Amino acid sequence: MRRKPHLAPSGLGGYVCTRSPVAGSAYLPAADSSTRRGGDRAEGGEVALRTEGAGMRVEYDATLDEILQLHLLRDGESTITDRTRLRLRISAGIIVAVVVAALLPESMLARLLWGLVAGIIVVLISPYTLRGAERKIGREYLREQLGGEGPIPFSCELTEEALVIDQGETHLRCRWDAVERIEETEEGILLRTSSGGLMAVRERAFVTPTQRAEFIRLARHYQQQAREENSR
Repeated sequence: MRRKPHLAPSGLGGYVCTRSPVAGSAYLPAADSSTRRGGDRAEGGEVALRTEGAGMRVEYDATLDEILQLHLLRDGESTITDRTRLRLRISAGIIVAVVVAALLPESMLARLLWGLVAGIIVVLISPYTLRGAERKIGREYLREQLGGEGPIPFSCELTEEALVIDQGETHLRCRWDAVERIEETEEGILLRTSSGGLMAVRERAFVTPTQRAEFIRLARHYQQQAREENSR
């Protein structure tokens, strides 16, 4: 018997309908292949882009790496995450400095100097080791939650009422008044929410610059429309 979806408030100003515990429903992936106009999902994992009435929809098969990339991007921009990492680096440096100073059969001054040097080295190189560890742990966790490497069906639809995201078994509906910024980058389009959520559609999700421009124009139009309605 099919499980009944569970509705829970999302951090994006809407509701997440979760049928399975897919991690990162708030930080969604970007497209991975070329797009084409059409009414249904293209075969072979290709992307389909279509317009429905006044809205627009793009869909494709995302990969585990794309979801992980967006998670890491979001974490890298978090002030709380940065502070936590800095504390971990300093703590690791202090521990190493104490251990080195305690183990060296030198004079007290020499042990303090070598301990200080070792601690500084640990603080300097730990960002690189932490980054690799975070990526490995995050990838293993997402693989477990998503049931494998993918592909993971993903769609992003622009409607007048909301931004609608489907990723695997997770459904997300984000009101336009919760969309804070729409950014154009070399890799694609980023949509940021007032609560810190992050969604992305990569450049290769669009066949032509015209399709990309229309997607951005429509998203900004709905965003501005929602702001004007709230200000009345």
